[in-house]
Amino acid sequence: MPTIDIYATAGTFVDKHQLAQRLATVLMGMCRTSMVRAAYVRVQVLTNAGALDRDKPLEVVSNFS
Repeated sequence: MPTIDIYATAGTFVDKHQLAQRLATVLMGMCRTSMVRAAYVRVQVLTNAGALDRDKPLEVVSNFS
């Protein structure tokens, strides 16, 4: 399933419900492609800058499988 990550300051989107509905509509439209139907899992490790070197997030993700 595709994902859309939104990072915005508080107050950027007044109607969060409407935003979520619009995003869901876009994502559902994308689900008709074969790429989206492929079985995969996306794991994203977010930390503050410099908290982990490149190897540490990879180590964390490898522990999920």
